[in-house]
Amino acid sequence: MGDFFAWDGRDLLLHVRVQPKAAQDRIAGLHGDALKVRITAPPTDGKANRHLARLLAKELRVPKGAVTVEKGEKGKDKTLRLAGADPEVLAAARAGASEPSAPPSPAPPGAAAGAHSMPRRHGTGSAGSPDQATPAPSSSRKVRKVRAADDSCLPFG
Repeated sequence: MGDFFAWDGRDLLLHVRVQPKAAQDRIAGLHGDALKVRITAPPTDGKANRHLARLLAKELRVPKGAVTVEKGEKGKDKTLRLAGADPEVLAAARAGASEPSAPPSPAPPGAAAGAHSMPRRHGTGSAGSPDQATPAPSSSRKVRKVRAADDSCLPFG
């Protein structure tokens, strides 16, 4: 299996497989001979390419303008040129790409899923101030409003 990158002088050529419209932006590991990158941007009007360039510039610590699409402008498989990339930063990214994604960290002991740190009170916000009032639970009964002759609204059940 080949590498997902190559050096061209001081520039880094990065082979990427893009998954647009993902739930979150992240480098997902290797996909064959390419680095798989998930991005939230849609693949329309170059939005995904710009988003990908910003993400990789941030991750590899290069200026946004230093990242350009060399090949694959309209496809999922792309070759990107990163001008002036640091080999040490690439080594760190390469080590992260070869490791499988870590599962989410477990909740601290004693913390149940969905549990609140303080009990909720109806009618006041979490700080207890009246200006942050939360509405009381509504009843399941539907209220129908009918316009009266004097333009006021009257509830009828």
